[in-house]
Amino acid sequence: MTAEVAIANKQAVALAADSAVSIGPSADKIYSSALKIFQLVEGAPVGVMVSGAAEFLGIPWETIIKAYRQKTRRDQFPKLIDYRNNFLEFISTNDQLFPKDLQNRYVEKLITSYFSHVFQLIRDEVEKTVRRGEPFTENEAPELVQDVVSKEKNRVLRANRLDGFNAEFVRGIRRSLIRQVNQIKEGIFSDLPLSSTTSLMISDLGIEILTRRVMGPLSSGLVFAGFGDSEFLPGLYSVNVEITVNNRVRFHAEKEYEVTEDQTAAILPFAQADMVYSFIQGIHPTIDRNRTITVAEILETFVGRIAAITEEHDALLGASLRVSFTECVQSILSEINAVWQRQTEGYLKPLVSNVAALPKDELGAMAESLVNLTKFRLRVSPERETVSGPIDVALISKGDGFVWLKRKHYFQAELNPRIISEYGRSD
Repeated sequence: MTAEVAIANKQAVALAADSAVSIGPSADKIYSSALKIFQLVEGAPVGVMVSGAAEFLGIPWETIIKAYRQKTRRDQFPKLIDYRNNFLEFISTNDQLFPKDLQNRYVEKLITSYFSHVFQLIRDEVEKTVRRGEPFTENEAPELVQDVVSKEKNRVLRANRLDGFNAEFVRGIRRSLIRQVNQIKEGIFSDLPLSSTTSLMISDLGIEILTRRVMGPLSSGLVFAGFGDSEFLPGLYSVNVEITVNNRVRFHAEKEYEVTEDQTAAILPFAQADMVYSFIQGIHPTIDRNRTITVAEILETFVGRIAAITEEHDALLGASLRVSFTECVQSILSEINAVWQRQTEGYLKPLVSNVAALPKDELGAMAESLVNLTKFRLRVSPERETVSGPIDVALISKGDGFVWLKRKHYFQAELNPRIISEYGRSD
């Protein structure tokens, strides 16, 4: 995991990220030396920040970004989103970095991981049925398996198609990969009693999981921030990416923000964001969620008790009150949530107004402080320190371009003047 923050106003956008990287199947081993912020194109006021998986198709993001930078040296695009799109096109179509056989291996990894997840769902459902003491025979197993697979398919189909994955492209994926999907299915589900209907649903799931916004363990977050050549106010675009399928990257857009005359500043956290939200909203997200749930439960319990007491004396009146009160509860909850929302906005607006007026150095200091807040919280809590190490900070402005405010090195600067001079141009 990681903690990253972007803070923008009309002058610049500041990026800050910690240095922790988790490795191993359970992410138990943590190192504190990862690079997560990079200049995207030499000489251009555009940066990219990486979270999640440190590699894409087995290649480190640092290598990919610097290969892209070499290819597009001093290229300029009119809009920030053009930089994003051009980079995604680069990783979609670069046969040298990502040959077809490598793409297919990672498609297989993703499907295998997902089918193993579905297999575990089935196993968990069987164990729950047995624990409940419900009668369960071998003849009932196919129906249980089909029910679990059907629910999972409904969940996946509720997710939107990935950007760029139109109907024609999805049909092409089905034609080219269905045999591979079926082979993986046979290897994982061979011991389960699958009806023909269930078997077809699982095969469909293998294709759908490749084409919909359901990301798995191989996904990474990319944040593109800065200015296009024709833009004079900064913007930010974040995407979630995971492998390529038939030379097209699996990605979907997440946060998008542009500084305007009306929206003059923003504080945008990524990855482990709870502590940043606590700072800017005045309440921890977990407490906020639990508060809403608790109030709803108390109101519903209160209504139930009144209705039950009334039903003891007048069953018809009690039933009528139960229906009326239930409708009132929803209205009351909406009013309470509206009040809380106004309170949050009242807390946030003065902060954002002040951020809009911050000079460039203070933007960087604030971004660093917010990452450090998450780092310190984990330091003194019983949780694993998944945010740690030095905090890198970069500032991107239209006039000065990409500027490092704080940056770690894995080498001694005085012994490597050539590298330092190259970092002076980029990173």
